[in-house]
Amino acid sequence: MSTDINQLRDLSTLFTRSEILRLLKNDFGSVDKKLIRYDLIDKRRGSTYLKIFKEEYRKLQKTIKMNML
Repeated sequence: MSTDINQLRDLSTLFTRSEILRLLKNDFGSVDKKLIRYDLIDKRRGSTYLKIFKEEYRKLQKTIKMNML
C-alpha cells in the first residue's frame, strides 16, 4: 500500500514544534483537517490521537528507510 508523497509531507507536519504546541493547548483542529483531507476520519474512527500519531510516524519512518536504500 503506497502513500502519496504529498500526503506524507502534509502528515509529517503533525510532528513540527508548532503543531505540538497546538496539541498541548488542546487544539486538534489541524489534525482533524488532515484526517478529513485524506479520508482517514472513517478509517481511524475509534482510534486515539496517540494511536494515529504512532501509525503515521511508522509510515514516515518506513518511507524514509526505503528511500535511503
